[in-house]
Amino acid sequence: MVKIAVFSKIVTTFFFLLVLGAQAASASSERVVYALFSRGWPPFEMTMDGEPGGIVLDVLARVLPRDLDLEVRTAPAPRVFLKKTGGVTYARAEAKEWMSGNYDNLLWSIPILEVNDVVFSRASDPVEFDTLSSLAGKRVGCITNYVYPKLQSLFDSGLSQRYDVNSEQLLFRMLHAGRIDVAVMDQALGKWIMRTEAEFGVADYFISSTPVNSVGLRFVFTASPGMKERMPQINERIRRLCESGEMERIVSYYE
Repeated sequence: MVKIAVFSKIVTTFFFLLVLGAQAASASSERVVYALFSRGWPPFEMTMDGEPGGIVLDVLARVLPRDLDLEVRTAPAPRVFLKKTGGVTYARAEAKEWMSGNYDNLLWSIPILEVNDVVFSRASDPVEFDTLSSLAGKRVGCITNYVYPKLQSLFDSGLSQRYDVNSEQLLFRMLHAGRIDVAVMDQALGKWIMRTEAEFGVADYFISSTPVNSVGLRFVFTASPGMKERMPQINERIRRLCESGEMERIVSYYE
């Protein structure tokens, strides 16, 4: 219940900033549309009680120049927006490693934070991932279509058996029931699920300290002329946010 209250406070602050930004940018001919994943990616981006929020939107509200009008638009396939051209600048929070296809018209910020995939196991049978041999002989739960290069040799050789499912909640249920030995998922998302959904208890699971995969999460914008000019300012604001400790404080609100 405390987490919900904190989230609501952040959402309120975020939209207050949006209103101020929109008023200041009323004379601007350029706006930024952030494409929010409608299924959600907590705690980075999500919709709660009909309102968008999350770490990346909270950060974006702080680093986006105030002369830009910011709009949040939900979509089941938000990356499609990054292929659009025209007078509107579209934006997402992505890692370069996740993107494929023709996205030549993109502007990337410097990383805002790291996203880590880690190994979750039962607290009664903890598994610390330090070498590939740690997972040899294990049944490994993964999200369908997600790629884990560091683990691929284990799956290809048959030393570990991969089980694919479509949600992190299902991974937790399979882990709890003993249908898999470990689960690989986004660390922040896994922690968010454990702390906000009563079905999963923090004390029931062990989280490996060594990431299976780590990428830098960045803001990415379609390359409108106005946005090209603003990228140095955005990157400088990101640096200040990280150096001042404000980025860490934003993330801590969602932990």
